[in-house]
Amino acid sequence: MTSSRRELLLLGLGTFVVALAVRLAYLAALRHTVFFEHPLLDAEWHWEWARAWAAGEGGEPRAFFRAPLYPFFLATIVRLFGPDLLAVRLVQAVVGSLGAAALAGAGWRLGGRRAGILAGTVAALYGPLVHFDGELLIPNLLVALLSFALFAFAARSPRGVLVGAALVGLAVIARPNALFLLPVVAVMAHRTGPDPRRALRTVLAVMLVLLPAVLVTVRNARVEPGLVVVASQGGVNLYAGNHAHASGRGVEIPELRDAINWREFVELSETVAEEAEGRDLTSAGVNRYWMDRARDAVLQDPDRAFLRTVRKAFFLVHGYEIPNNRDLYYERPAVLRPLLWSTPFLSFPWGLLLPLAVVGFLTGRRRPELAGPARALAWGAALYALSILPFFVCARFRMALVPALILLASFVAAAGWRAVPIRAWVVGGLVLVLANVPLFAVRAGDRSQELVRRGALHLQAGRG
Repeated sequence: MTSSRRELLLLGLGTFVVALAVRLAYLAALRHTVFFEHPLLDAEWHWEWARAWAAGEGGEPRAFFRAPLYPFFLATIVRLFGPDLLAVRLVQAVVGSLGAAALAGAGWRLGGRRAGILAGTVAALYGPLVHFDGELLIPNLLVALLSFALFAFAARSPRGVLVGAALVGLAVIARPNALFLLPVVAVMAHRTGPDPRRALRTVLAVMLVLLPAVLVTVRNARVEPGLVVVASQGGVNLYAGNHAHASGRGVEIPELRDAINWREFVELSETVAEEAEGRDLTSAGVNRYWMDRARDAVLQDPDRAFLRTVRKAFFLVHGYEIPNNRDLYYERPAVLRPLLWSTPFLSFPWGLLLPLAVVGFLTGRRRPELAGPARALAWGAALYALSILPFFVCARFRMALVPALILLASFVAAAGWRAVPIRAWVVGGLVLVLANVPLFAVRAGDRSQELVRRGALHLQAGRG
């Protein structure tokens, strides 16, 4: 083994150990709360779906409402270890730690030792990642897949590009927004390796990204008429972010407010659509109904729609982690408090990571060895961010941006602090202000809602 490979292995191993230690400490603390044994909302649905699949009862009579990879991942764990939430969370801790190690390796491949150490340290200690690695939610698997893909792409080899493309393809059936990464993957495939095979390599990379989505879409068409690309949730999510009273930061649909869990939410969304249309609808028809409602809301008041989009863009770049199922800052275990916090003037860690990533991009694009990766990472992050804006913004939706931002931030260490241009620090300072300034009531939280949810879980646990 060469010294460079040994160094890469040691860096990855060290990052994995640190990341796993933090995640295990978090789980040890979380285990004493009501949230551990009683998944909430989306997590509850994922858990029910996974157990049904593991028991051989997951044959869906309709097209998938939600992308299926993460519940399938959970079902695989259940088959191996039984329906044990501790086992699931331990596996996820390992997966998240491997993702952190992959980012350390990607940083090392792209920018050298210092970049790898910084990328690995940030990934291992990034508070929201630690939180979501303990939740039964998509970010655990999605972020890991994207981190593994970045490690493969960082090899800058034809094989690495194709492996990375296959991992992005899997990410698409975990969160379909990942399909927006296709142009970046295609460009990387075109620019990597010998010229005579560019066209073939590019076609193969595109096919690898699209193949999982095509297979799931074909499966949907076989069980139910109509075209449902991966999942039919897009329409109702689009309406959630664009109806006349939408805040742009959560699922707030007046017609569906009586639903108390995700199963009722899905059933009620179908009932509302069918009653409005006066006929039975397939999943494709229900999806189209809600998309049409969202389109009509935008066209009826384009000025308000534009301002709402501006507000969503601000939420997307701001450091505050907007809750969806559960407030990340509420009753967080002690181990998470130094890694995830928010004050009126600074939200950590996103409020520092994003400005540092901007500084890293502006620095990296001036250096020949980093210019290409810096542009690819920035374009990938920008395209994925744009895919979120039509819907609504919350902490878990933007988690897929974190791996790219961590690598961009590591370019500051790769270049050396003294090599960072003054202009990059100035722009980074402006982004620091933007990412932490208290506009649009971005930090507004409803702790009463958290108390209600917590009380409901205690009742469910028989502790009421």
